[in-house]
Amino acid sequence: MANNHKYSANHVSKAMGAEYDLTEEQVAAVENASVTEPALVVAGAGSGKTELMSVRVPWLVANGYALPQEILGLTFTRKAAAELSKRVFESLVKLRDRTALWPKDLPADFTPPTISTYNSYANGLFRDFALQLGYEADSVQLTDATQFQLARKFLFENAAAIAPEILELDFNPELLIKSVVEMSQTMTENLVTSEQTTTYLNSVIEHIESLV
Repeated sequence: MANNHKYSANHVSKAMGAEYDLTEEQVAAVENASVTEPALVVAGAGSGKTELMSVRVPWLVANGYALPQEILGLTFTRKAAAELSKRVFESLVKLRDRTALWPKDLPADFTPPTISTYNSYANGLFRDFALQLGYEADSVQLTDATQFQLARKFLFENAAAIAPEILELDFNPELLIKSVVEMSQTMTENLVTSEQTTTYLNSVIEHIESLV
């Protein structure tokens, strides 16, 4: 992305009250990531990703690349989504109230960005377009607790019939239930069917048996 922006990342950051300049890597992440196509920025845990997003978003707004309501932020956990939403909103308020960088044609009572978990956002899309897809719009996403209860009920009622040898094993059923829920979530998120999973697991078993 060409560096012909109206305001630099450091300009926006300092105007909002930052005490220190951004690092070269942080500036590159804010200014060089495309605003029209995907860009990958790799950063480890605790490296300041949320803090940097609270600079990137007001930088986009100050430079006129996007309106606040046009920005979508997705993360994996509700806790992370709540923190990101709070930090981004506060940074936009700082941009509006403490700087001269707020776009003149942007109302002060702006609509904040949409920030949520992947699952929550996908659930919202489903409800909005369910009828067009042939589903009931009032369908709801199963909570973690409900998933656990359903898996527990299914296993206690059907495990012996599916795998009789399970009755002879000494194991913690709660761990098995948790594993079933985690596998179900992983399959759903990766669009993998039960048939594909069974085929793969059988191939792994065959491979292990061939090594004995």
